[in-house]
Amino acid sequence: GPHPTGDPDDIINNFPDIDFSFCGEGETALPKLLELLSRHEIDKGLLSGIEGLNYKGKGADSDNRNRRSFVEDLDAIPFPAWDLMRPDLYPEAPHGAFIKQFPVAPIIIGRGCSFECTFCAGAGQGYRERSVGNVMEEMKLLNTRYNVKEFLIELQDLIVTRLEQVDGKQFRRDSWDRPEGGGGRSCILEEGNVLERGGVAFSHVMGDKMPPSATAHRP
Repeated sequence: GPHPTGDPDDIINNFPDIDFSFCGEGETALPKLLELLSRHEIDKGLLSGIEGLNYKGKGADSDNRNRRSFVEDLDAIPFPAWDLMRPDLYPEAPHGAFIKQFPVAPIIIGRGCSFECTFCAGAGQGYRERSVGNVMEEMKLLNTRYNVKEFLIELQDLIVTRLEQVDGKQFRRDSWDRPEGGGGRSCILEEGNVLERGGVAFSHVMGDKMPPSATAHRP
């Protein structure tokens, strides 16, 4: 996360209940740490070989903050263990967002940033996206197994929030449903302080009767 990445010493030195933290993304590095812990092999030489890992009592020779762990292929990351955090048992306002239909699930379809702001812990790594097929597979799983009716698309919210911070004016958010399955949300800004007009839209379709626009580029 951003805090361990931006200030790893603070996390380790000032939070007594935290023994380990990761600089960067931990999906590939965390299993390596768990494997060592399961074998009770808490050896500094082995720990220092795990990319991005910081831990209590580390020496200067095992400082991993400059070897941050980043996942290039987001499709290689398994889906969240939804069976351990079932969307149909969530509160009805997850992430503080109000929804029209319950249950709802959050989905992240991209991560990273193309800019190199010096104050940002994640700068300079570039923007990466999951493939359309990978995202749709997770959405289908959530819909069929947990009857999820709405999806919180994290990327759309992120883009809109950043634009609102730049412009100083709020987007208008309009949601819609497709009777055959699916829906979407359009975020529109008009007569802004910086942007004359802008829009960030997302839509998804599912079901047996798919529109030609959804099947034109895939079998």
